[in-house]
Amino acid sequence: MMKTFSIGGIHPADSKISKDCRIEVLPLPSKVFISMAQHLGAPAVPVVKAGDKVKAGQVMGIMTLYYGDEVYGTLDLVAITSVERSELLYKKQQFFQFFQNEGVRIILAVVLF
Repeated sequence: MMKTFSIGGIHPADSKISKDCRIEVLPLPSKVFISMAQHLGAPAVPVVKAGDKVKAGQVMGIMTLYYGDEVYGTLDLVAITSVERSELLYKKQQFFQFFQNEGVRIILAVVLF
């Protein structure tokens, strides 16, 4: 049963499998895929090439708004933020997540003691 908060949003039912799970910050991926076809109509035309670094405020694509054969205008798809990933911090986070695994902890306890 979904309940709506008075300020908006939803509250998942208490029977969900994730009800006791904490929210985790996931590591940034090395690459992201941004679809140029997340809307009705023709796909947007990419302005940047695959593999390009994108900075905040940079136009990534242009979407043309049609209704039938009539063009109503164009819309720029603009990056809100730029993301730069530190490879060192990413590896550090992976290292610590590895040792948070219960199985790894048990194996280490058996081997070390």
